[in-house]
Amino acid sequence: MAFLGLLECRRGRLDEAHSIYARLAELHPMTELRPHVLLSLAYCAGLLGQRQEAINEYARFLKEFPKHEDAGFARSESQRLRRLRTQSIGR
Repeated sequence: MAFLGLLECRRGRLDEAHSIYARLAELHPMTELRPHVLLSLAYCAGLLGQRQEAINEYARFLKEFPKHEDAGFARSESQRLRRLRTQSIGR
């Protein structure tokens, strides 16, 4: 299922990929795929323009996996999305 989510994301079918990752996170909360699922869920939400959801998912990823090799990416993406949100509010 995680591979299907990746394929859908690469095909540009972000809504489908996001749904797959959300379902995976719900069905399999404690698997070795969890870091990938949470990170992909956040990434897809960001691409779909769902900034707050993406920020929340990145935060959940960082809370559960603070020392993961992709933690730096998650932090930078979360900060980037926060800046975008702040900029759009200021307009």
